[in-house]
Amino acid sequence: MNIETGLSALKAVQTVVPEALLAGGYLRDCLLGREPKDIDIFIPYQGAEIRAFRELPGAHTDIPECYMEQSEVASVGSLRGFEMPVQVIELRPGLNPLDRVKAHDFGICQVWSSGDGFSCTPAFLHDIRCATFTLTECNDAKEYARSMRRWYRLSKKYPDYTLVVPQEIRSKYEDEQ
Repeated sequence: MNIETGLSALKAVQTVVPEALLAGGYLRDCLLGREPKDIDIFIPYQGAEIRAFRELPGAHTDIPECYMEQSEVASVGSLRGFEMPVQVIELRPGLNPLDRVKAHDFGICQVWSSGDGFSCTPAFLHDIRCATFTLTECNDAKEYARSMRRWYRLSKKYPDYTLVVPQEIRSKYEDEQ
């Protein structure tokens, strides 16, 4: 899989939402030579303007808001006509896509593109260098449990990587499980 598929999907979304970002697992998997499962594109809150997205060829927006567990997600749509599923994730009012990407739970997921090249956090670089999935963001026991489920899934794709949960996070949320 090459990054061009994700960039093509991003460009389609950017025709109606210029601030859209290609983010997370798709880029991580492409950069590390793994097969991605889908393409995530984050967009800021559009409100009534989401109708512009609905007019894109292949747009589909009748996915319920509960599609994702993250509290930041207002609605999710998809874009058809690409080699794999494209999830278009609209954030709640006041949140911007870059801040959301930087707050992914695992450092190795904190990577994004606005269409030319890619950017990442120091946590992403650390995880790549050390072959780890470091839990960097966790606000409550529900998020902790969700991250552990994600790690379990991702460990199948990345068997040579190690889970790292800082002690302050582990001690705070494992007792609540």
